Amino acid sequence: MILMVGVAATYGGKLLRRCYAALALPWLSSPLFSSDDIQLVVLGAAVVTVLVGLAYLTGRTIRKLQLDRDKTRGELRRVDESLNAERALLARELHDSAVTDLSLISTSAENLKLLYPDEDLVARLESIRSRAGGTIDQLGRIITLLRGGEPLESSEHKMLPTVSEGLERFRMELCSAGVPTSVEATNGEDILGSTAQVALYRMLQEAVTNVIKYGARSQEEPTCHIRFAVEQDRAELCVRNRIDPERQRKSPSAGVGLEILKERAAAYGAAVQAGSDNDGNWHLRVTNMRIS
Repeated sequence: MILMVGVAATYGGKLLRRCYAALALPWLSSPLFSSDDIQLVVLGAAVVTVLVGLAYLTGRTIRKLQLDRDKTRGELRRVDESLNAERALLARELHDSAVTDLSLISTSAENLKLLYPDEDLVARLESIRSRAGGTIDQLGRIITLLRGGEPLESSEHKMLPTVSEGLERFRMELCSAGVPTSVEATNGEDILGSTAQVALYRMLQEAVTNVIKYGARSQEEPTCHIRFAVEQDRAELCVRNRIDPERQRKSPSAGVGLEILKERAAAYGAAVQAGSDNDGNWHLRVTNMRIS
């Protein structure tokens, strides 16, 4: 009977649970009234009242916890639905605006190559077309992930080329931008963890962007050298290039990208050294980086 009081308090309506508790008290106490010991009767009635009260309160507490749980689940479901709707909207906007515009840029660059066959101009237009095409591919991966509802943080590696692909891509971009570049890479990329691969690619991307923004132009020997190496469980990325002090001085955002790069490196226990030497070269070294 006491157990049923708790069950009624948990799952019954307001009238049912109160009536059940009110009926349970006299029913459970009735055997005590046949005793001639008044103290026993009073004590027994008190114990019964306490037990019934505890069963009722326990049932109500369980019911409240169930309602709170259901409410939380409902709120989480609504938040999830809202986020999915926003992701779908963002995917459509990326496709309708960014991808469309980049496609037009790529097509225009291809057409200009046919109209103006100058070798230097063709190389620069090809760099623009290649960069636009690569960005379209990356946006396509992002759009697919957004529409699929997969967490972007755990899927970023699916959106990016590998480090080795990035090295070749960035070398071509630098050369097309008038910064002859040489690349040195060792084996070991295949043992990189997916998140470490993303971090290395982003750091390489930032380093190359800075070379394009601040690097000295040349048509002769390489003015930029990139080295990537994996040794045992550590990775290293080094970039050396000649800098144009005037370009660096005029940039309003100088140093911001480097701080972000340092934050990425710190997450993997890596040390970052950056600075210029007496010969006008800029050195960036990311060393002792964990590969997983």
